[in-house]
Amino acid sequence: MTLLEVITLLMLSLVPSLSALIYAVVVRWKSDWVFSILGGSGWLIALLLRVPLLYLLLNNVEESTYLIIASYAAGIFEESIRYLILRSPVVRNPRIGNAIVLGLGWGVTEALFIYVIPILTYPYNNHNILELLPGAIERNIAVVAHTIFSVLVMVSVSNVKYLLVAIITHGTLNIAGITILKITGDAWVTEAFLAIIVTVLALATAIMIRRYRQQ
Repeated sequence: MTLLEVITLLMLSLVPSLSALIYAVVVRWKSDWVFSILGGSGWLIALLLRVPLLYLLLNNVEESTYLIIASYAAGIFEESIRYLILRSPVVRNPRIGNAIVLGLGWGVTEALFIYVIPILTYPYNNHNILELLPGAIERNIAVVAHTIFSVLVMVSVSNVKYLLVAIITHGTLNIAGITILKITGDAWVTEAFLAIIVTVLALATAIMIRRYRQQ
């Protein structure tokens, strides 16, 4: 790949979510910038906590079993950490803005570690931009998903059943992506399906929040 192609991939993977985060903390919810840091830290903590489990299982279970466990482990660890953050003494009566900024910070940090840093540190000379472009798109879909999960967990502070909803939805979304890719063998089709699923989840979450506010 050329340098221009690398820059294009990095911008597509990071600029939309980073712009949304900057808008959220500078324009929309000016006092909530700390939640972006909490979100990034939460993602790192959740990753470090589940790495020993995944390493233990890596060569001891079948691939399909490993993928299922890894998918739902992500849901369990990440949503539990999100819940602990929003229930911590630092956060009192979390609001929708807190949750959105938390989710954006969470997703941006994941994009940095999962996509941006590997692109910058690994020689992708034998790849073309179209092979890596679906991954850039996926990072934006993931940021939206993390924002949705953060909102669900915010609601779970007063109604804990939504924590379970967030955990199951997170794990199932991961499984869906893996399954669709295995069936179709096409990253573009996979990302299209994931985009549709996340859009539906976003609409459902928006309706849930409206009802939550009316209670």
